[in-house]
Amino acid sequence: MRTRAVAREAWRNIRSGTTRTLTFTIASGAVVVSLLCADQLAIRQIVHDANEFRAAGASTLTLTADGGIDGARCEALNSLDGVTAAGAVRSREPWLRPAALPNSPVNLKEVTQGFPRLLTGESMQGAGIVLEAEAAETLRLKAGDTLETTSGATTVAGTFEYPDDGRRRGFGYTALIVTTDADPFDECWTDVWPAMPNLAAILLTTLRPGASEKETKPVLGQLNSSLGSTFDGQARLDARITRAAAPVSVVVGIVLGLLAVRLRRMELAAALHSGLARRSLATMVGLETASWAVPVLGLCTAVAALFAATGNREDVLSTFVSGLLIPFAALAGICLGTAAALALTREKNLFRYFKDR
Repeated sequence: MRTRAVAREAWRNIRSGTTRTLTFTIASGAVVVSLLCADQLAIRQIVHDANEFRAAGASTLTLTADGGIDGARCEALNSLDGVTAAGAVRSREPWLRPAALPNSPVNLKEVTQGFPRLLTGESMQGAGIVLEAEAAETLRLKAGDTLETTSGATTVAGTFEYPDDGRRRGFGYTALIVTTDADPFDECWTDVWPAMPNLAAILLTTLRPGASEKETKPVLGQLNSSLGSTFDGQARLDARITRAAAPVSVVVGIVLGLLAVRLRRMELAAALHSGLARRSLATMVGLETASWAVPVLGLCTAVAALFAATGNREDVLSTFVSGLLIPFAALAGICLGTAAALALTREKNLFRYFKDR
C-alpha cells in the first residue's frame, strides 16, 4: 500500500472519529498540562523564596571587629567568583546635620567603594552621599539633588531601602559616604550567591594584625537571620514533589498509547488479515496517534513559553527547557505505548478479539 493511500486512510479514520482523536487530545492534554503547570509553579515558588532571601539581606554575611577590619582586604573580596558585593563600614562622628533640619541629624557612616552596592544593588555613580530612603523622604531629596548641611553642601549620589524585615538595626535614617583612607573599619560585609562554604574563613582574612587578640573578639554574623541561616536552592529543587512529573508523564503516555491501539485491535487485526502490510499499518497508526499527540505538544510548548516569559528574566531559557521536558516525556511514553500495543496486535488473534469485543 502506497504511503499516500496510507495517509488518506489515516485521515478518513481521524475525520470519522474512529481514532477518538478529540477524546485522547483532551485526556492527554489535561494530564500533561496539569503536570507541567504544577512543576513550573513549584519551581517558581522556590525562585521566589530565593529572591526574597537575597532581597532581605539573608545572603549577606558580616564580620564585626571594632577598629579591626582592613578596608582594602575587605574591598578585594569583590574580585572573588560568586561575590556580588563586598565592602567595609565604620561609624563617624559628628552626625550629618541638614541645614533645613539641624535638630534632626542623619547618622553618618564611612564606607569603602563597594559597600553601597550591598544596600542599593547597584554600583555607586559619582561622588556624594547615599541616603537611606526615610531620610531622603524627610528631606525631600532624590539622587542628583544637593543636600545643604551646617558644614557645607554635598550631592545625593543615591538612596537605599532599609526596611524593618528582620535585618539587624543601625542603618535607618543613615547617610553613607565613601572614603579611601587606610584607617581601620569596624565591619566587613559580603554578599555571596550562591552560598560559598568557606566564606567565613575568607572573611576572617580581612582582619588587621592583632585584631583577633583584642578583648572584644571578632564576630561573624548574618545581616538577616529571620529567614534561616542558609538557602539551598538546588536541594529544594531536587526535593520538590513535582520532580516526578516527567516520569509520571512517561507512564501516562504509555497507558494512553496502549489504550488508543487496544480499543481498535480488532479493526487493526482485520486490516492485517485483509493483506495490509504491517509497515503500512504502523505508518497509519503513527499518523493517527500524531493527530492527538502533536496538538498536546504544541499546547504544552505555548504554556512553557508563557511561564518562561513571565518568570525570572535570568532563567528564561532554563525555564522553557525544563517546561518542555514533561510534554516530551509524555510524547516518548505515547510512542512506546503505541508501538508496544501495535506489536502485540496479531492477525491470528482476530477471532479472539471478535469474541472479546
